Amino acid sequence: MAEDRLTQAVLRKRGEYRKAEKGYRFFEESYKGGADYINSDNLYIHTFEDGEGFRERKERAYFYNYCAPIVNAYNSFIYRQKVTRDYGELDGNGLFRQFFGNCDRQGNSYEEFIRNASKWSSVTGIHFILVDKPSEEAGSMKEEMERGIYPYFVRVSPLNVWDWGLDRWGNLLWVKILETHGDEGEFGSEGVPAERFRVWYRDRWELYEVERSGGGRRAFKTEEGEHPVGDVPLVPVCHFAEEPMTGFSLLNDIAYVNRALFNWCSLLDEILYRQTFSQLVMPEDPKSPINDKALGTARGLGFPPDSKHAPHFISPDASQARALMDQIERGVEEIYRLATLRGAIGVKEESSGVARSYDFMITNNTLSNKALNMEEVETKALRFWAKWQGIEEPGHVIEYPSEFEVSTLGEEMENVLRARTLQISDRFEQIMKERIVKRMTPRLAREDMERILAEIRGE
Repeated sequence: MAEDRLTQAVLRKRGEYRKAEKGYRFFEESYKGGADYINSDNLYIHTFEDGEGFRERKERAYFYNYCAPIVNAYNSFIYRQKVTRDYGELDGNGLFRQFFGNCDRQGNSYEEFIRNASKWSSVTGIHFILVDKPSEEAGSMKEEMERGIYPYFVRVSPLNVWDWGLDRWGNLLWVKILETHGDEGEFGSEGVPAERFRVWYRDRWELYEVERSGGGRRAFKTEEGEHPVGDVPLVPVCHFAEEPMTGFSLLNDIAYVNRALFNWCSLLDEILYRQTFSQLVMPEDPKSPINDKALGTARGLGFPPDSKHAPHFISPDASQARALMDQIERGVEEIYRLATLRGAIGVKEESSGVARSYDFMITNNTLSNKALNMEEVETKALRFWAKWQGIEEPGHVIEYPSEFEVSTLGEEMENVLRARTLQISDRFEQIMKERIVKRMTPRLAREDMERILAEIRGE
């Protein structure tokens, strides 16, 4: 059954999406790890391995996940320092206060939601925040507050954003989003699976469903409506981007090195599993060969009794295992080099001050760019929230830090000691001491903190 033009349009995937789709799935798998990663196509069969041997090796496989801690470390650095948020006209709004405590209608606070969106944008390169509002109507704000009718955020995976249109400046004209079908049926009932797509325009939306019919598929419009935002209410959340609606993942190279580690570890495990135990070699009677028989708790290999060699143990060659272990170690170093976090999250190596400064500069620039992106995301998303409520310009200001401290505390203390030795400046030494106190005791009571800082300043 041939698909009609509407069905083709609804099911169409934009070229950029088709190109990036496989990467989105791979980066998500690499971050999540676990059984899904192991059971996927990330483990490769060896040239000299049969199907049964590969199946057994896959059952024993394990994944050292370096992707998740790197992404989490970057996200932690961004939100370790205070983000300044002035919500302007929204601050005294009762509905906004409800939204702030439950911004996605799933119980997640605004700050928690933003951190999560930031994290996932680092994983896949881009994520999206859809700003929507329930279609219910109320006669007053009091009734809206009682019934919880306020705009809310939806985190949208790039795997669900199939198609879009841009104007000549790269701004969204429309976007098509695959929606997960809500399980709203009663207990014991079995829902009919259906594909649903919502197309958002700058002033309206349309909902389409796709049903299977006669061996084919047919799309039809089920709902439509208008919205007051005046723009497509979808906000891209990018880790790093040069083109609209696309992004570069923090794991762009790291995930592939991590997959190589996964395979090397599996090969090393195979060597240890198959060749760990030495084999006993002893004379045998040709009329009654031992062959590969069990001898107590071990196994033995026989050889002719007239041989000049005495019984002895033979051990497997350990050079292959050593080569794999060396390669695994180099792979781990390469992962942290790619992440430029060697000094920040635990990889120790001898390096010059120039090299460490260069790593710090790259890491700081990456964090600063990501922070600037998140600043723009929050500003735009809250503006959309306000427009849903008829507020044209709420006057809100979001400011992220532009500098990040990724050097270790030990390095800072070493700098203080060096400054004292060199007697650079009393004021410089005082500032460094204050920074160390604030980093060592971030949760210290305000009164105690002020007293310590006053002592450092000689007040």
